[in-house]
Amino acid sequence: MDRLFPLQDVAPLPKIPEVSQEAIEERAKRVQGAMRAVSPRTDSAGTEPLKRLGSDYRGYREVDDLEGHAKRFYEVAAEVAGLSIRDLVRAVYSLEQMLLTWQRDETRRLGAA
Repeated sequence: MDRLFPLQDVAPLPKIPEVSQEAIEERAKRVQGAMRAVSPRTDSAGTEPLKRLGSDYRGYREVDDLEGHAKRFYEVAAEVAGLSIRDLVRAVYSLEQMLLTWQRDETRRLGAA
């Protein structure tokens, strides 16, 4: 068995210093404290509609919908995941629909409460 799968000495992983939970929380507080709210702005003429977060997001239902960088991204992701590009597109689209349904239901639930 050793002939088929020879074991070589593997260099040990470098030691990563432990960070305490308090240090993580303190850093998070500093970062969040430095954040400032920014009001949405329209163009100077006010003719362009205000874009909302995610408004430019495009979902892909079929492989034929993919183009450009999105197509290449899906091709590489499918290869890495060991899936066909068709199966990956369908899985991502299905997950997106589940998340949208959950988001809509949560909005309704919180609005009714």
